[in-house]
Amino acid sequence: MGRLFSMTTGAVQPFSQSETWCFQDAKARFGEVAQRACTEGPQCVIVPGQDAVVIISAAEFRRLTGPVTGQALIDAHRHRPSAISIPNPSPWRSRPATPVSDAAA
Repeated sequence: MGRLFSMTTGAVQPFSQSETWCFQDAKARFGEVAQRACTEGPQCVIVPGQDAVVIISAAEFRRLTGPVTGQALIDAHRHRPSAISIPNPSPWRSRPATPVSDAAA
């Protein structure tokens, strides 16, 4: 029997037998596993002796992870340096290149 960790309450709850699938059965009946995840709740897939993955609905995933807002990108932009300092180029790079005439070649 598997266990489910609740991110909202922090409690560890056991999976019932009907929510637990061995890997081979889950692979063969993936459509059913996915449908049950949407209608009945999380489905635990196990490999011999240990929990491997938990399949949840997209709605449950969005609820757990929160909305996608791009806030991390906005925060990174706000905390960037206001100006990037570029060191002065070497003196030999400061003069324009002198073209080579075809006559000299």
